[in-house]
Amino acid sequence: MGLSEPLTCGSPLCTTRLPSSPKRCKACRYRAYCDTLCQRADWPTHRLYCTPRSTLADHNKTVFAYNTKHQHLLFTIAHRLFRFEEEFRPLKGDDRLAFLKLSRSRFVHIKLREVENPAPGRWNRVGFLSAKLEDIRVLSNQRIQTITDRLEHRFPAFCFGLSIVDAQGFYSTISTVTHPFKWPTPEYGRPLTQRRAVDLIRLFERMHTLEAWEELAQRMREREAMQA
Repeated sequence: MGLSEPLTCGSPLCTTRLPSSPKRCKACRYRAYCDTLCQRADWPTHRLYCTPRSTLADHNKTVFAYNTKHQHLLFTIAHRLFRFEEEFRPLKGDDRLAFLKLSRSRFVHIKLREVENPAPGRWNRVGFLSAKLEDIRVLSNQRIQTITDRLEHRFPAFCFGLSIVDAQGFYSTISTVTHPFKWPTPEYGRPLTQRRAVDLIRLFERMHTLEAWEELAQRMREREAMQA
């Protein structure tokens, strides 16, 4: 999976690549589609799990914003952790159940560190720390059932868990999201290594921070010019 390959439409029946400005659910602002028709077609399923953004806790808003900003590279890391290229790319038909069995038993746990004096933009409040496969049983039985339902409705899909780690290395909650993807994955040349994906995430974090500070400085300059 190469860096330039975007995620596909959030509708399980569509394999279209997401445009640069996808159609997003107005309630949760997370699920993205290639167009309005796919959004309407997916609503009977999505409405079962859609959580309005206004009702989310501050922690969830932060990790979901980060996930949206870096979702392609996080998705690439998931492919590597699940050894998808080596073990699952060739599978066809009923053999895909082998992947569903694995995806329902483990999830990609992404730990994020708190950022001191973050730049404007909720995604700048945290930075990438680590990612590993975690046993799904660390979550509550109710959450496991919800994830299982989502993975089956969205198949094929990965489950991501995102946590914000404090200075002592502890986290209080794990926010979970599912990422559907196209199967079989087409040939993109040599996939990114996990190390390369992590390096790019940290590079983009710095870029987003610099852009946010520059935008803030520009707004302040414009305000001062109007008051002069």
